[in-house]
Amino acid sequence: MVHSLADIRAALLDTLPPRVEDDQGRVAAVAAILRAGPDDAELLFIRRATRRGDPWSGHMAWPGGKREPNDDGLLGCAIRETREEVGLDLRETGKLIGTLRAFRRQSAAATTGLRAVYPFVFVLYAEPGQASGLGLSPGGEVQEAVWIPLSYFTQWSTRRPWTWIARWLPATPPAYRYQGRIIWGLTQWMLADLLQRLARHRAGEKGSGIR
Repeated sequence: MVHSLADIRAALLDTLPPRVEDDQGRVAAVAAILRAGPDDAELLFIRRATRRGDPWSGHMAWPGGKREPNDDGLLGCAIRETREEVGLDLRETGKLIGTLRAFRRQSAAATTGLRAVYPFVFVLYAEPGQASGLGLSPGGEVQEAVWIPLSYFTQWSTRRPWTWIARWLPATPPAYRYQGRIIWGLTQWMLADLLQRLARHRAGEKGSGIR
C-alpha cells in the first residue's frame, strides 16, 4: 500500500493547530518525520546509543526527548531534540502537518520519571542539505538514523513476538523487525496511531467515491 504525502497531510488535518498542553512535571516530545521516497512515503527512525543508565539504550525511536526550561513549548522541544540528535533543522527544511495522540500516565514512570510524551508530525519539503547545508548527522546519543517506507508497516509478516521489559509501556501487538532492528513499545504505539489515521482516511475516501 503506497502512501502519498498529500494523503498523510489530509489524514492529520484535524489535528492542527496543536493543542496547548498544561501537563506539569517531566514531559517529552518526539518528531515523526516523513519524506517522499522513490515509491512510498518514508518515516525517519533513530537507534539510540547504548549507554549505561539509559532506559531507552539501543532502542529504535523517533527523534525527541525531555522538555527543557528554555524550550519554546513542546513543539520547540521536538524541534530542538531533532536538531541535536540528527542535525536536522525542521524550521528550515520541514513543515508541521499534525500531531498524534499523546501518551499520558497518571503518575510518573518509575524508570524515566516521565508523565507524558507528545508526538508531532513533520514533512520535509527539502532534502537535508539543500536548504541549510545540514545532512543527517547522528549526534552522540544516536547510533544511526534510517528511513523506512510506511508500506513496510502494513505487512503483518514484518511483525515478530517480543517481550516487554518496561512494564509501564502501553500494550502493543508483536513488534516490527526491520533489517535486524526492533521497533516496539511506545514508538510502536505512536506509529499505530499514525497508521490508523491513514487507514480511516483511505476508508473515508472510498466510502465517498473519491479516488
